[in-house]
Amino acid sequence: MTIKLTVVIPTKNRENDLVALVESLMLQSRLPDELIIVDQSDTPDSKNNITGRWTKALSSELVYILDPSIKGLVDAKRVGSDRAKNELVCFLDDDLILDKHFIREMVKPFEHDSSIFGSSGIFINFPKMSKFYKIIFSLFHRGIFKDPRPAVFRTYLGYSNELVKTSVLWGGITAWRRRILKEVPFDTHNSLFMMEDFDYSRKVRETIEDGMFINPNARAIHNHSLVNRPSEADQEERKIFEYMSYYKKSKHGHFSLMQLVWLLIGLFLDVLYKSIRSGNVTLIKAYLNGIKRSKYSEL
Repeated sequence: MTIKLTVVIPTKNRENDLVALVESLMLQSRLPDELIIVDQSDTPDSKNNITGRWTKALSSELVYILDPSIKGLVDAKRVGSDRAKNELVCFLDDDLILDKHFIREMVKPFEHDSSIFGSSGIFINFPKMSKFYKIIFSLFHRGIFKDPRPAVFRTYLGYSNELVKTSVLWGGITAWRRRILKEVPFDTHNSLFMMEDFDYSRKVRETIEDGMFINPNARAIHNHSLVNRPSEADQEERKIFEYMSYYKKSKHGHFSLMQLVWLLIGLFLDVLYKSIRSGNVTLIKAYLNGIKRSKYSEL
């Protein structure tokens, strides 16, 4: 069974990154059937550049939405999924470079197994993590914060690797059946950004039976664009704020509070270690600011 695919790319003021991603899309062994770019940029530069290039990919339709009034990643994903025509919708971060068989491999499992309703590809350039870090991560991310994704951070060869069952998908390299996106709409009113994919996976799990997998055969390089990316301290503050906000949304009793406290202990040990190594307490201040910010915020 052949399934048609729509690719949705949210973007803002990242013309060079977007062009590199689109060029890697145009070199795919299987092109997407539809490309939707949801652009929140201040100027039409990216649109003019991309629309001039995409005419080479004649078998795929390009829908370019330039609208600075769209606020944030989640709202952009909502707009893109609402416009998508096809059964499968793949969301991509705008600073990726795709392996030449990414689209082919992303679609393949959905065509052969109707029980799969969501699947993430993998990033092949994650910094190497020590066994110690993986143990620490697993030790403190427990209960509602359990995250199985770091377990797949390794090198994969070929295109016959087995899918890995998971409870959490990455938001920026993930395909969903469109009916799932209709049944579980994006929450554009919450305050989550870094934890958006974690929260969306939770809502899918609570609504539909398990059917999420990580696909090691669909691979990409994540360039981590510096455009629109906050400083390390700002990211730390945001991370703490979002973990606490996620707890407020998903708590299920006293054990969840214990899991939050346990996680915060682990995260504090992490910033303490970094601060001692750098001789700078900026990250500790950011950690405390994140807690304070969450304390006085409402979802």
